[in-house]
Amino acid sequence: MDAITFGIVVGATAGFLGGLLNTLLWRYILNHTHFAGIQLHEGFSEMIQSALQADNNTNKLDGFAALEKNILTLFDDFMVNKLTTKMPVLSMFIDDKLIEEIRVIFRDEMSANLPQLLQNTATTKTGSDMMDNMSKHIIQHVSGKLKRFVFLFIAIATFVGAITGLIIGSF
Repeated sequence: MDAITFGIVVGATAGFLGGLLNTLLWRYILNHTHFAGIQLHEGFSEMIQSALQADNNTNKLDGFAALEKNILTLFDDFMVNKLTTKMPVLSMFIDDKLIEEIRVIFRDEMSANLPQLLQNTATTKTGSDMMDNMSKHIIQHVSGKLKRFVFLFIAIATFVGAITGLIIGSF
């Protein structure tokens, strides 16, 4: 076996093992917070809670803007369609002007209380369990989406290792 072929084989093997090790480490990190007594991260549910805390402390409602918009859309649909359908007598009293006035009051109350409500939910025991379950579900979902790329990552690492071995073997 000549030096170039040997370099390609050794480089490809090193790249394959490096890609495989990297993939296994990322998978381990997603599912565990500690490795050999060393804290890798604080856990995804704690990250979600700290993000809610940061948003609440800085009064940034940007993180809640989409949630607020969805809630207001549901509120509008409820006021315009569902409430009057279920209670037809109210259709005589509820007009667009009244709905808009109620919507403004509802939006102000929601903007003032939604971040604190989410924060309180995240910090209670039930909320903490909910965050843990949500983070586990998110990790499973992300892992499932990334599984199809694992072989691609390993193949790329193997190819890069082979090219590196070719370059080193040619010297």
